[in-house]
Amino acid sequence: FEVGYGRNCTGVFEQTGGTITAGRLSIANTTKSTATGASGTVLLKGGTFATQYVAVGTGTGGSLTFDGGTLQLTSSHSAAIQASNKLAVNVGANGGTILLADGISSTIPANISSALSSGTDGGLTIKGTAHLTFSGTLSYSGRTTAEVGTTVIFADPSSIGGGLAITIPETPPDVGVYTVFSTTGSDTLEAAFAAAT
Repeated sequence: FEVGYGRNCTGVFEQTGGTITAGRLSIANTTKSTATGASGTVLLKGGTFATQYVAVGTGTGGSLTFDGGTLQLTSSHSAAIQASNKLAVNVGANGGTILLADGISSTIPANISSALSSGTDGGLTIKGTAHLTFSGTLSYSGRTTAEVGTTVIFADPSSIGGGLAITIPETPPDVGVYTVFSTTGSDTLEAAFAAAT
């Protein structure tokens, strides 16, 4: 699925509902190294975009913004959202969800920041009985929430601005399934537990 593909092409994709499934989400891609004018903007405002990974091409750059929508990662990948100075990954006021297919183990090396110039964004929610590693910097201001059954690993815990939370879904997983927040370094992280009533 290409957004901003070709020479001097500007692409904007805004999803507000439904489900789209693609092998990959490619932003600002070009067919030749000399055609660098492509740019792309992806706004996830609702629904689910299901893909193996998100990549940025050789164009001038682009952005991926979570603002009420869900990015579903369908298989394990070492760069589920590519780290690049050409790709800005942001969290808007309505936040977003990263849904992991059961059993996968993926890494997001991209830095993720807030789309807001002031105030608190909506943060990110991680769901799925799977493993997700954030190896980049998470400087968005909202909370990072993981559902029970998800393992989340942070390479740079000092960058987490909005705190952590663990939630129990409406249909709890099997007994013995738990959520793990793991970090490197000496920072102390607190997780707040909230059970559905």
